[in-house]
Amino acid sequence: MKHIFYYLILILTLSSCNEINDDVKDLKKHVSLKIEPKSTQFKIEKIGDGRLGPSDYTLIAEIEFEKKDLEQLKKQVKTKSNHSFYAGFKKESLDFLSPEIFEIFDYDKTSEKYKINVTTYEAQYFYANPLINGFCIFPKKGNRIFLYLFTT
Repeated sequence: MKHIFYYLILILTLSSCNEINDDVKDLKKHVSLKIEPKSTQFKIEKIGDGRLGPSDYTLIAEIEFEKKDLEQLKKQVKTKSNHSFYAGFKKESLDFLSPEIFEIFDYDKTSEKYKINVTTYEAQYFYANPLINGFCIFPKKGNRIFLYLFTT
C-alpha cells in the first residue's frame, strides 16, 4: 500500500513526462539532494502504459554543483558500481545533456544505443521513493554529475 501511495505521488507531480526540466525545486521532489545544486537539467521518462501493472519511471539528470560542493559530494558517494553493463540509452533520452556529460557515452552501432564508458558509482545518496535504484557518474571535466535513477 505504501508503494502505491508513492507511485501516486510521482504520477501527480509529473506534469508531463519526457520534457526537459531545469527547476532545482522540481528535481528535489524526486531526488534526495543534501547539497544545493547550482543548476540542473533533467527528464523523467515513463516506461509502460500502466494497463498490465504499474508503469515504471526513470530519471535522467545532469546536475551542476559548486566545485567545493562537488568535492564534498564525491566523498559521500564513493562506492563504485558495476553499471557499465547497462544496456544503454536511446539518443532521445540523452539529447539534452551538455557535451561534457555526453562524452561519457560511446555509441554502439549493434544495439543503436549509447553505452557508458566510464566508472559508475552507487547512487543511494540520491534515492527518494519510488526512485530507489540507479547510479551516478562524475565526469572528468566540469562540476557536473550524471544521475540515472529508476523505480525497479
